[in-house]
Amino acid sequence: MKKSLVLVFVLFVLVSLFYAQNRKGLVTKPIESTGSVILSTGVVYCAGDAWESPLKKSILNGCNYDFEVGFRQMFPKDIGYRVTLQYGSSYADDGDGKHHGRGLYRSTTNMFELTGRIEQQYIFGPKYHVYKRNSIYAFFGGGIMMGKVSYPTEAYVGYPDFRSGILSFGMGYTYNINEKFFIGTEFSVKYALSDKIDGYPLIVKPGDKKINDALGNFNIILGLKVF
Repeated sequence: MKKSLVLVFVLFVLVSLFYAQNRKGLVTKPIESTGSVILSTGVVYCAGDAWESPLKKSILNGCNYDFEVGFRQMFPKDIGYRVTLQYGSSYADDGDGKHHGRGLYRSTTNMFELTGRIEQQYIFGPKYHVYKRNSIYAFFGGGIMMGKVSYPTEAYVGYPDFRSGILSFGMGYTYNINEKFFIGTEFSVKYALSDKIDGYPLIVKPGDKKINDALGNFNIILGLKVF
């Protein structure tokens, strides 16, 4: 009889503690998945065939910027996917034009991009909480990029437009402001499957080695959780 009373008392205490923690938000029902709309903007630089560093120009010069809108869904085990649509502009410049046999390489590329990627998160914070403040993530994916290239009158005219597959990878950090909104930063590298992003091929004479273009992005992100 005494053992039964003790067992009932222990069960009563455990149920009471669980109920109290649930009321305080310390124990919650696991969320199967979350979906978020993400806006992003930042700088983009093209490592192409022009000789000068692309870092000499910035968004303040009306180039080397991008805007992105995307949707991300995260599943249990903190793995998920993101689909993103991007518009951006990058600038290429040779400087004195003496580095290529064809003359001055100078161009501005306006590009659209559609990508999909897989993300893996690592979340910081109390184990039992309504939401956790900090997370870092890494991702890998690919997509398609297309755009048009413009040239000043003094420059050698290359390709007028392009279409290319891309591979992308990178990492980022997010901070949850509350249960709905989060902000963060992200760095990514995009490797093009062509040598036409800046409008110019590296190959000038027979024997030159073909090297595809690549893009580097550093963005600030703002997200809204919709479910």
